[in-house]
Order: sequence, then structure tokens, then C-alpha cells
Amino acid sequence: MLNLCLDIQRDSEYESRCTKTFNCIIKWYKKAQEDYSELLRKEMSSSIQNIEKGFVDSLCEEEADLFDLDFQFSTKLSFFSVADALEKIIFCQYSYCLDRTFCSKYSIDSNVVCNNLNIKWLDTKLNDVQVIEILSKVLADENQNIHFDLATLHEDRSVRSKGTHVAYFERCLSTLRCYNTIREMIVFLDSSLDHELLRFDYPGNNVFDIDDFKSRSKFSFEHYTTILITESVHDVPEQYLANVANLNWDIVVDLDGYTKEFGLAKTIDHVNVQHQLLTEPNTITSSDIINHSITRWYKCGDYQLRMTGLFSYYDNVKRCKLPASLVIGKTPYCEKPSLFDRKESSMLERIVSLAYRSERPINIVVLSNNSKLIKNIADSCITIDTDFNFFCTWIGFGELPDDIYFDQYDDNENNRLIYEHIFHYNCTFDRFFEKVSECKNSLGWQTKHSEIKEFRLPSEKMPEGKIISENDRIALDRYFDVLYLDAEYDQTKTKEDIEIFYNGGKASWSVIASDEALELSDKVNSFIDEIKKSMGISQNDSSKQIFFVKHASGQGGTTLARQIAWKLHRQYPVLELKHYPQNDFQQLLQRFYDRVIDSAPFVILCDDSSTYLNELISLVSGVQRRFSLIISVRENNLLLKEYRNASYLTFTTLNNDKINALKIKFRNYSPLSEAILNEKDSNFEKALSDKRPFFIGLYYKEEKFDIENYVQKTFDNAPEERYRKALACIALCDIMGQKYVPAIIIQKMLGYSLRSSLFSQYPDATSLILMSEEGVPCYSFKHSLLAEKYISLYSKHIGKSNPDIYFQLAKAVVEFSGEACKNQISIPTIDLLSYIMIKKRDDTELSSGSKVSKLLSNLGTEEQKINLLEQLVDTFSENARYFLSLDDFTEDESHKKIINLVSHAYAHIGRIYSKSPMNNYVKAAEYLGSARSFMIGNDPDIYHMEGTAYHEQLKYLLENYRTNPKEEDIDDILSLFNKAVSLYDNSIQYNSPEYGIPSKLTLCKDVLNYLCETRHIKQKNDIEKMKVEEQEIYSCFLDALDEVEQYNIEENVIAEERIHKCREWLDSGMIFGNSSEVVSYFQQKYDVCDKTDFSDTWRTLLNLTYAQINHFRKKYSTVAFHRTIEKNKLLQIRANIQTLLEAPFSKESSTEYFRRTRLFSEWFQIAKALNISILECLGKAKAWLAMEEEYASRMKCRRNPQPWYYLTVFSYLEALEGGTNSLEEAQKYQREIHNEYKFVYQGIYAQTRINDLLVIGSGAGQLLNVRHCEDETDMLAEAAKLKATPVTAKGVFSSTAAGAGNIQLFTPIQFNKLLLHVRYGKNYENTLNDQLKEHKVQTLIGFATSQPCALSNYTKDESAGESLVVSEILFDLNKKSGENSVKKKKTAKKRGRRRH
Repeated sequence: MLNLCLDIQRDSEYESRCTKTFNCIIKWYKKAQEDYSELLRKEMSSSIQNIEKGFVDSLCEEEADLFDLDFQFSTKLSFFSVADALEKIIFCQYSYCLDRTFCSKYSIDSNVVCNNLNIKWLDTKLNDVQVIEILSKVLADENQNIHFDLATLHEDRSVRSKGTHVAYFERCLSTLRCYNTIREMIVFLDSSLDHELLRFDYPGNNVFDIDDFKSRSKFSFEHYTTILITESVHDVPEQYLANVANLNWDIVVDLDGYTKEFGLAKTIDHVNVQHQLLTEPNTITSSDIINHSITRWYKCGDYQLRMTGLFSYYDNVKRCKLPASLVIGKTPYCEKPSLFDRKESSMLERIVSLAYRSERPINIVVLSNNSKLIKNIADSCITIDTDFNFFCTWIGFGELPDDIYFDQYDDNENNRLIYEHIFHYNCTFDRFFEKVSECKNSLGWQTKHSEIKEFRLPSEKMPEGKIISENDRIALDRYFDVLYLDAEYDQTKTKEDIEIFYNGGKASWSVIASDEALELSDKVNSFIDEIKKSMGISQNDSSKQIFFVKHASGQGGTTLARQIAWKLHRQYPVLELKHYPQNDFQQLLQRFYDRVIDSAPFVILCDDSSTYLNELISLVSGVQRRFSLIISVRENNLLLKEYRNASYLTFTTLNNDKINALKIKFRNYSPLSEAILNEKDSNFEKALSDKRPFFIGLYYKEEKFDIENYVQKTFDNAPEERYRKALACIALCDIMGQKYVPAIIIQKMLGYSLRSSLFSQYPDATSLILMSEEGVPCYSFKHSLLAEKYISLYSKHIGKSNPDIYFQLAKAVVEFSGEACKNQISIPTIDLLSYIMIKKRDDTELSSGSKVSKLLSNLGTEEQKINLLEQLVDTFSENARYFLSLDDFTEDESHKKIINLVSHAYAHIGRIYSKSPMNNYVKAAEYLGSARSFMIGNDPDIYHMEGTAYHEQLKYLLENYRTNPKEEDIDDILSLFNKAVSLYDNSIQYNSPEYGIPSKLTLCKDVLNYLCETRHIKQKNDIEKMKVEEQEIYSCFLDALDEVEQYNIEENVIAEERIHKCREWLDSGMIFGNSSEVVSYFQQKYDVCDKTDFSDTWRTLLNLTYAQINHFRKKYSTVAFHRTIEKNKLLQIRANIQTLLEAPFSKESSTEYFRRTRLFSEWFQIAKALNISILECLGKAKAWLAMEEEYASRMKCRRNPQPWYYLTVFSYLEALEGGTNSLEEAQKYQREIHNEYKFVYQGIYAQTRINDLLVIGSGAGQLLNVRHCEDETDMLAEAAKLKATPVTAKGVFSSTAAGAGNIQLFTPIQFNKLLLHVRYGKNYENTLNDQLKEHKVQTLIGFATSQPCALSNYTKDESAGESLVVSEILFDLNKKSGENSVKKKKTAKKRGRRRH
């Protein structure tokens, strides 16, 4: 019986109409079932033509008006009309008509349906897409459990619209599914009809042959990257859905927007899944990776039909059509249906590309009735992989004729390959689900199930642990193995893992959890206590957060580090590093600490096989949160020297008890007979002198144990010479610090497909190497000792020395890495090449050792180094050049890595040419020029290497000139000096001060040493014996020392050591005095200099001004010293700068330009401290802009945005003081500054970094410099310290996209309608979200280079009752500052001692 809403029940006429319509539909369905069900069942496969004549054609005629109850009832009535009426009757259960109350309740945009408002449901003229989408939203909001699929109705229209081009079988299957959908809708309205209405049966040949599928596609969850692509399946029983949804898919692309409410995702019964909304092609980024233990579940938009886009409506106010989403808050998969095909192809290509990053063959299962989708999928596979390492199985009714397949491959070998890799089963989806449910156990396909539905991490505030959200888990799982509380481990898998461990493999977490791995050090508990103690306090010295497990090779140090981490994981969150991302890593950890675990201390675990370990430690050390970094390192690792203040557990020997325990363990897992084992026991002491766990394991595994014989046996059993070489290449990478070699390189080297394995051709290799999953399948030696022995045997076999063997093998690695990247760039392969050929493993640019990678430093000659690097360039430069030509190359991580690899290879060649014994400076310049041509943006490493090349040439000159100095030599010296210092300055500016500053200091020191020697300077007053240009080198040296304070690089031990030596050289008094003496010197010189000699006066005044600034910066130990020094001294510096800026200068000189840029910048900082008038500031900014424009147009370079920034900001301040057109003026400059091709936005000129805070004051004093502050809290702490009060602003919030929005201000009134940029979401401490548009908010105003910004973490939702009390915030920060003052004084004192 119909259950209509109360309003309809009160309208008897309307109720009667609904009831009669419903009863007519029931009668229609019964007649159709009676007349045609038997015919369809019997004859679908044998007499299609009869069905076409008697049934299908008749159904295509829409003759009856369902709402006219006088019609002649007939089965010819179109089921589209029936479906439309049924859908509207379902609406009648919830409301009388489509009115604004209904729209508000179910979040329907009334603008889109305005032509149907207040019309009874049966009379509305909504189109089928609108009806389906609105009904889906209503049913979801009402938590209805439905067994029909509305998408079927829309799909059937598409099938029928194709007319005679569609096969009869497809049309009939579609019709049957549609009839059954209508039946389920009738039963939904009246459940008493469930037993009365029969279902339409499918024909007997509607089957899915799962055995044929398994045989043809070789389908396996273990050996393939598996992808399921599925349409909406709401009409499949849930028990069948669950059996498919919970299989171990790597990727699911769910084309159903309501999958979580009614579809496949609703039946997920495990937690190892990452949900993601797929709305744009760039939703899948180039840094995404496959984790085979987790299913990546992509949902294509929020709508039932993925082709539902934005609708348009006419806005009477704006008098134009505007786009709108039908359901408010829903995200369409594609906003413009006209772009759907292009977007779908792009999405599929990214999905396939992501799958291939796992470097396994791909197996795709597609549930769709859309043949075009299948073609797009196959096209994507072939585009990405021309080697056909994929299978695609299509399940669905439809035909794809031969001539529609891949026209570009007609009449060639590829067409045959396509048919061998794409299979079609012409059946309905439910047959696939039924068959998988029936056969999955016999096929060995295990479904996932989680007893624990939540992921928890230890929390100081929650004894039971804090639940981690899915978004946070996804973000963490990309880069870490996270040790969650109550983690589940498959006991069967644990047994396998233990076997692997005692056969030389890695101890998995299930092995550690089972206590099957022996704890081999007695110092573990005391070491853990030390870690816990450090967690309780914030460390000023980041090296004290580092804990090394220092072990001998083969001692089991990596296992011990994991055991330590496991013991800590119930008290502290533990993250084991899987992949090191070079972007946003600090922010990820800071967010994890601040928001995810509520500022609880945490642990990061890694070992010295991690790529980019030095960079990782440096970056993690900058996180400035309570955490410990546990690193397993071998005892000879130079990291132990570099981080001298770190703690470490030394683990290099075993006592007898541990050795005996190991003997028992290895005995238990030995394949040898008991008699042989007894003999080994009796000979143990005599036969085994080295009793490290690795050797004990080998001893009990081999009947006749000797490491050389053990490796030799495998070496001799290689089926062909190329297999020996392949293992030698893996060994080379291990020795050079990169343990894991992507399997695709070896596959290309040996010429087999991804579906094969090295072990299938060379089974004996399993005794030496393992295949593991390190993001992609990788080969690695079980132990570095085995790798070293293998290389030794290979060298003897080939008859060459190690350097020559390294060279030969490295060339093979480069060659086949190029082959591996031919179809799809393999990021792990590029990382491997960067690591062994470019990166410096245990050494750095700043150390006194080798300045190239470990591999290059171990080659025999410079010619070999150059030859190898040139091969690298030749292999990848074509790709790099092509990627550089793309407009969006920076969005793809693989593109950037290729370009960087080529650029750095060129730079290294240039540097080798510049050094002894080559000393070929012409060649050096040529290759460094090539490096520049491939440089992405401003690469500080390239600048540094080029600067070093000029430095090397300068040292060569100085050495030659020193024996017989001549006056004219100084021109050559100054020329090279200026080139080198300019490049070092670029290195510093573009975020590499730890390299650039020490090198710049050393450069100055080298030249000053030469000048002091040749000019016979014995004391500070002798400085006047130098020429003015030579004195500038001294000023440059002072500037570089001050930059050390500004960039805070003293945390880098090696850099700090070099800087300390330079400081010592300066502060000893042998050449110059301290900064106050330097100021006195230049002051005296300026007082007496001949003012008619402009050049001398200007240079002296410049040196005096720099000296004064450097003196006060040192004295007050801060970048922002201007507000703290005495006013009269500040006025004097300002007067000096004013004089210098007003003086004429050489517009051809870059040096003069950079000097004036610094002077302008200092002028504005002083202006803020002295409350200079806005009018004067605007004038100064315009003068700066004029200089900038002239220089940029002459040099054909991008501009420094600072003058535009100050014009913008001071125009805003002028508006605050009542300027009539000032807001428009400010916005004019702001629009210009958004031109990213015109300006340089790297480093300190970052677009979104807040430079100044708006505070209460006058003139320029309304700006508080906060550019040096690390975060918004630091900004307000700076304000509190300087007793500056930020201005509170109010406005209305409007979101845009991707966690960013705007606040339209209404106070201060002068800023009415000004837009402030604001961020929200998981990284920000405000409660804003996309649903809170039009909420009133309070915030503080900051000015970034490109736009005014709200302080996002201090933005409060006034409409939600939140308030922003600035005085309380400043009071709390002042209080906190007072508590830390003692600590700061100690730190300052320590730095002072270090400085002197």
C-alpha cells in the first residue's frame, strides 16, 4: 500500500490520482511479465529477430500519457514514462510538491529547478538527469535501503538511442535489467507486492566464465597491480557486492557517486582502504604511489550519473546565466559534459600511469556497458606501455566491432597483441559478482576483514589512544609505515615472514610483534629510557633528537632498531619512513604533531639505506617539535661524525648467551639433516671465527659453509654471462649506498617481460638476493657483505680492477635505466641514478672529502667520470628537453626529476673540468652553461657548482700570481671574484645558504689572504693600503658572516665548522677588529675623506652604513633589530641610506643594482620603526620601482616584486587614512603583481608568505615586519614583544576551492569589500569549511607579496559564537616569552662564545 506524505493524504483528489497511477503501473508490469518473460527467456539466444519484432521495437514507441488515466492500457507504454511516474510517486512519499522547503531540506539549488517550483510532483517537467539526481539525494538523506539502480534507467535510454547499431542481445539485456529495476521500485513503494510481482529472468547464455577469465588474463592479486573499474551496481545483492569489494584490489575506480550509500563501497568490511574523490585529472598526482596492502578507492564525483555537470539558471539581478550545482555541496565529476570524453581519457591515463609506477604488470577488470570507456582504457594502457604488460577484462553487455577497435593499429602486429590482452564477457554485472562469490575461495582470493574498524595512535590526552581520520591516515601512509595500536597481523603471513627472516630477509613488523626475532643487545632498555627522557623536553640542539643504532655490518642493527621502535609504539606514535618526499615534508610532520596527535611526542624510524638521508635529517631537524629520529647506521657511517651531539647505542659484538640463542634459532630453520647439524654444533667454534648473526645463519644453512664458496656457487650456476652481470649491477648499487634496485632495470637488462622474474631463469640467485616491495618491485642483496664478495668475484672473472668494473657496470645501469624509462618514467629508477651518480652519500659539498658521489669518487680517472656522466646526459637529455617545453612540466614529479638529473649531470661534468688535474675552464663553462639551460627555476645547487668552478679558476690564478704579483693582476682576480660571489649569492638567495655562505666566505678569505700578503697588511689600520674595489671584498666577507645569523645555518655541523674558522680568522685581530672597530674605522675615514671625490665618498659611506647595520644586527642578535636600537642611531643610518640612494650610479652594473636593492629594503624597515609618513614611503617605493623596471628591461629578467608590494601596501594604508582612490590604486598594483611570469617569487619573495602585520600606529609604523617569523604564532609573539597591537578585522567568509577562500571585509570601514585570502582545512587551526559561506568572521590582517591575507590560525567564526580577543592572545604570548627568557639568554651566550 502506498505511503504518501500527509499533505497529499489531505488532498483526496491528488491522492487518488497518485494511487490510480501506481495501480496502472502495477497492471502494466504484470501484463508485460506475462506476455513477454517466457519469450525472452526461451528465445533471446536463438530467435533474436522474433524478439526484435514482437517486443523491442514496440517498447521504443512512447505512445501513452501516463498521467491521463483514460488511456488504453498497453504494454507498449514506454518504460521511460513508467519510470518517470514511479520516481515522482516516490517523491510523493516525502513532499506534496517541489517547493523551497523541499529544496532546503535536501540541499537542492532552487535556482536550477525554479521553473518547476510549487508544482505537484506528477506535473513537474524535470528532465531525467534532474529526477535521478534529486531522487538519489532524497533516498540517501532518508537512509533508505534500496535494491534498484536509477542509473540503469538513464543508461537504457542511451542504449535505445543507438537504434539498429546496437546488437539485439545488448538491447534485450538492457531491457530486462530496466524491467527488474521498475519492479524493485514498485516493491519499494509497496513491499506487499514483493511475492506477487515476478522478476524477469535472464537468458541461459548470460554467464560469466570465471575459469576462462583466470586462464586468459592470468589474474592474480599477488603478481599484478589490480584495478577494478565499475559502474553503479545498486541492484546487485549486498552479499555479492561484499565478496568483490573486500578483495585485495590495488585501485578501484568507482563510477558511482552514491557508492557509499547504496553501492559497492557500502559493503567494505576492512580499514585498509583510502577513499578519494576523483574530480580533476590532477587529483592523482605524480608523487602518488601504490601500496599493495591498501586499496585506493577513487569515486568519480558525488553524483549518481558521472556525466552530470553544472546546470545554468538565469540570474535576474545580474541579468545573465550563471552555473550552479543541482545539489548544493555535491561535486560533479565533470562540470561541463562537453568536456567529459577528454576528461575521462585524461583520468584513465593517470590511473594507468599510477598503476605502472608499481612496475608490475597490470590486470584491469571493467564492469561497464559503455564500449567507449573500454576503448579509452585500452588506449591509456597502450599509450603508457607499448610492451603490453597488461590485461583488460570487460564484463558487460555490448559489442565493440573489429573496425571500432584501434584504427591506428590496423594491419599490423599491435592489433593481434590487443586482442590477446583485452577480453569481453557479454553478460550482466550480477553474473560476475555471483561467480566471484562462488569461486573466490577455490581460486585463493581472500577477502579482507577487519575486526578493528578504527586506527588509533598513542595520545597523552587519551589513554585509549586517539582515532586517526581517514584523510590523515592517507597522508601518512603515503610516506610511512605507521605502527597503529592494536594492529592486526595475518598469522599465516607471520609464519611466512619468520621463514623469510631466518633465511636472510628483513624482519617484518609481524615478526617483531611475534618476538621471534631475538633481542641481541642488553642496552636496549637503557637506550629506550634515554629516548623517552628526550621526548619530555623541547631540544634547542636538533642533533639531540637523533638516536643512532650504531652496528657492525651483519650484526642485525636494522632489526634491533625496529625492536626498539616496537617497544615504544604503545607509548608514542611511531612512523617508519618508506619514501622521502622532497616537497611539504616538514609541513606534514608539523601538522601531524600539532593537529593529529595533539602535540604529543612521536618517533621516526629509518636506516642508512634510505635515499636522501642527509637531506631528510636536515629537513626533519627543522620541524621544531618534540620527536626522536631513530636511525640504524653502520659503524663507519660519517653521519656519526657529522652529528656528534646525537645519542647512540653501540651494537658491534655479541656475548655468548646471545650467540647460543642464535644457534638454536638458526638450527630450527635449517634445511640440513640432524646429523649434519650436530656435526656443525661440534665444529662451531673452530669453523666460525666471525660470529655475527649473518654468518651464524649462513653457517647453519650451508652444508659446507664459507662465504666465498657460498657466493661462488651461485656465481658459477648463472645460466648465461648476462645474468652474472645483472647481479653485479645490483651489487654495485648496494656498495654505492643504494640497496634496492627497481626490478624493471634488470628486466630490461635481461630482456624478459614484467610478467616474468629473474628467479624463474636463475633460481640459484635466491641464495644471494631478494625481491621486495619498496614502492615498486626491487631486487637487493641479502647483505652488503654478499654484494662486496660478489663484486670481488666478478672483477676476478672479468680480469679488471674494481674502478674499471665499477665504470663498466655503471654504464650498464645507465643504459638499461634509460630503457626502463622509455614508455613510462620510473621515479624509483631516476632516484637510483641520482643517488649513485649525483648525490653525496656520507659526504657533502661542505666537507673536506670528495665532492662527488661515492660511485664517481671510486672511478679510476676523471675521463671515466666525464664519460659516465655524458652517457647519463645522452640517455635522458631528449626527454628532459621535451618536458621543459611543456607548460605544466613542474606539476609532474617525474618530469622535474628527469630535468634535474640532466641539469646536475651537466654541472658535475663542468665542475670536474674546472678542477685539477683537468683545469679546462673553457670546457667547464660550456657544460655549466648547459646545466643552466636545463635548470628548473633557480636551482641553488647549479648556481653553487658554477660558482665553485669560477672559484677553482680563481685559486689557480692566485697560486700563479702569488710568486710574482703584478698590479694588473687585480683586474683578472676581481672579474672572477665577482662572477663567483654573484653565483654564491644566488645559491644563498634560492634556499641553499648552508652551501652558499661558507663557500662565499672561503672565496673572500682566499682573495683577502692574497691581498693581505701582496699588500703587506699587518694591522687593521693598513686597510687603506687596499684599493676601494679590494676593500669591497672585505665588506662582502662581513656581509656573508651576518647572513649566517639571518639564515640560522649553524645547525649544520660541517657548515658551522667552516664558518667558525672564518670567524676565527676575522676575530683574531690579525687583519681586522670587531664590528664596533670597523664602524669607527669607516666613520673616521668618511669624516676626513674628500667630499669632492664622489666615488670614494660614496663607497666609504656605503661601507660605513653596512658596518653600522651589521654591528647592530650582531648586537641585538635579530634580523628585525630596527625597532630596538636608539632612535638617534637609527636616524643616522637612515640619513646615510638616503644619501646613498640619491647619489648617481652605474645602471649597467648588476652589483650596483643589488646594492641599491638592499638599501631600499633597509630603508623601508627603518621607515616602519620611525613611523615615516605614508606619502614619503609611496615616493620611495615609486623610485625603487623605476630602478627595478629599468634594470629588468635591460637585463631581460623577471622583476623583484618588493617595490610593487610596498606600493600596494602603502596604498592600502593611505586608504585607511582616508585616501579617496587609494583602494583602487592598491588593487591595480596587486593585479599586476599576480603576473607570475613577470616576477621572481622564490625564497624570500614567496607570494603567499606574510611580510608585514597590520598594527595600530601611524604612518609606516602600522606595518610590523614579520617576514622572519616561522609561523603566525611567531608573528603575534613578535608583536607582543614589541608592544604592537594587531588590527582586528571583521568580514564575511566565502570559500573557493582546495581549502582556500576569501573574507570580504566590512571593518575597518575603509577596507569595506576588501578581500582577504584565508586558508582552512586539516592544516589550519580554524573551524571554517566549504559549508560555512556567508558566516561572519573575525581575523587579523597580514600583507603577503601578492595579496592581503588573514592570519588563518587566528580566524574565528563569529556566526558560530567564536570570538577573537587579541589582548588575551598577546598577554599569553608575553607570559610564555617571559618563561623562556632564561633559556634564550643561555642560547645567546652560547652563540656568542661560538662566534668569538
